[in-house]
Amino acid sequence: MNRKNELEPYLFECQINSEVVISCIDDFCSTLKKKTVLGMDNASTHTSNAVKNKQEEWAKKGLKIFDLPTYSPDSATLGAQPC
Repeated sequence: MNRKNELEPYLFECQINSEVVISCIDDFCSTLKKKTVLGMDNASTHTSNAVKNKQEEWAKKGLKIFDLPTYSPDSATLGAQPC
């Protein structure tokens, strides 16, 4: 989703693997007009060596990958604690 709340989805009728993720990010990079940050969770398709090996290439195109922290149920409940 961009700053204008516009979403360009990618739809597939196949199993999503690292190759599919890389293809989507390569396509996304071709549309960049300025430096961009892409947050990715810890799904195995996002953390594979194949994806990690592409990050330098994407960075040269203006895309920075931000790895989101691992979900922790203990820290997720901290924000809901009464003062």
